[in-house]
Amino acid sequence: MAEKKVLLIDDNELIGELVTEILAGVPVEIQTTTDTREGLRLAMSTKPDLLLLDIDMPEVNGLDLLQQIRNMQSTQHLPVVMLTANERLSSIQRASELGILGYILKPFKQSYFLERLSAFLGLSLASKDTPNEGENGEDSEAVVKNVAQKAQAIKTKNLLVIDDEPIFGELISAILEDTLFTVQVTTDPREGLRWAMTQAVDVILLDLNMPEIDGLQLGKQLKKMQSTQKIPILVISGHPLSYVEKELAEMGCSDFLAKPFSPQQLIAALSKLIGRDIYWQI
Repeated sequence: MAEKKVLLIDDNELIGELVTEILAGVPVEIQTTTDTREGLRLAMSTKPDLLLLDIDMPEVNGLDLLQQIRNMQSTQHLPVVMLTANERLSSIQRASELGILGYILKPFKQSYFLERLSAFLGLSLASKDTPNEGENGEDSEAVVKNVAQKAQAIKTKNLLVIDDEPIFGELISAILEDTLFTVQVTTDPREGLRWAMTQAVDVILLDLNMPEIDGLQLGKQLKKMQSTQKIPILVISGHPLSYVEKELAEMGCSDFLAKPFSPQQLIAALSKLIGRDIYWQI
């Protein structure tokens, strides 16, 4: 059976390298380009079985490029999937009107990417934790490390963990390692406040029970300041919700998790706060 041909157009060179490495050893021929003009030429000349197309590109927006593709007779029926972090409703609506097959959302895990690609191509592309090893396995380990590094580079959300127990921050970082979150951890409430005020933070994971400044006081400070008042706060505590519900309402916390909680509960809570699925697996 002839290999399926996939063309990727994305201005981020790392994405092309990441996709190429994920598809190594898979029966798919991948071409990548960061140049939209070159991408259009390749779409016309190579007739790929699937086009993976980014939306937010500097010279030509991916949706405008898709419009050009649909306007030309040689490419108007080309199967297209948007490979993007753009989830704006207007973008989704326009892409749908232009007849895309679907979306693959960045950042992505290898297993999720292969699962989506399998569905779009009508193939069974096995997801492997590691590529085929050579004689000593060193090449395999290097490839896995490279894939992980490139996946890390396309993280799009920032989580700030404020908890006086260092091991807890390490646990959260480990759980979220392969997700869209970059995790910043501090055991010092004052440092957490400074970080939230000066850095880009999408969600704060805040412990209530800390010795010097408790989480309730810190949460109230965060909600009072203009620079931090809109950041969602996920409060965690060893107490049940009924014990602290009144205080949390006064503070204006966005959600609550009682310790101990499972990784699945953390993922569900974070997904709710950012309004999108977080692709994760044990």
